[in-house]
Amino acid sequence: MAGIFLTPLVMFAQTRPSGWKDLSIGPPERTTITSNSIDSEGISVKQLLSIAYETPQSRILGPEWLDSERRSIVAIPDDTNKDNFKSLLRTLLAERFKIITHTEKRKLRVYVMKRRADSPLKLLMSQTEGACRADDGLFAGFGTIQSIAVCFEWLLNRPVVDETGLSGHYRFEIQYPGSPAVLLTAVRDLGLQLVPAERELEVLVVEAGK
Repeated sequence: MAGIFLTPLVMFAQTRPSGWKDLSIGPPERTTITSNSIDSEGISVKQLLSIAYETPQSRILGPEWLDSERRSIVAIPDDTNKDNFKSLLRTLLAERFKIITHTEKRKLRVYVMKRRADSPLKLLMSQTEGACRADDGLFAGFGTIQSIAVCFEWLLNRPVVDETGLSGHYRFEIQYPGSPAVLLTAVRDLGLQLVPAERELEVLVVEAGK
């Protein structure tokens, strides 16, 4: 598919946009995301920002429409631009949604991840880099302890700050029916705990757009 489409189905370009092999935007629900492509029938602008800027959604601040505004999008770079996927996506967001951002430090409500003093660590060792997966009530992740903290942050939608002092690569698998309270209990079963606190963190602020 050449050109860019945005709901209602209006073509913005008759020729293939520079850098993209396939690109379209339209309305909502199914999503497949890889390291260099998106194919979704309903994704929020905040999710797109999270991918483009490699920043968890809980660390992106801005107007409510970032969450409520959803689009269907197919975004696949051409073969020569696969390594430029996130840069292309940032440019696309600036052009189509007039996004302007900056980073700054803000004090946020967070969970601090610590080791439990009264329980052994039950994370398994892993050689794999970071990733998370949620499927049919099962939640799994692997990578550095910081990557695992990001996995928990993804489900809790609140920043998770690692203060375990652990190094190396780990993996875990837990039953997760969708309740944050259940996740907090499951994390304790791994020999960890998530403690509510406040920390000053760098956030991505959307100062203009749409």
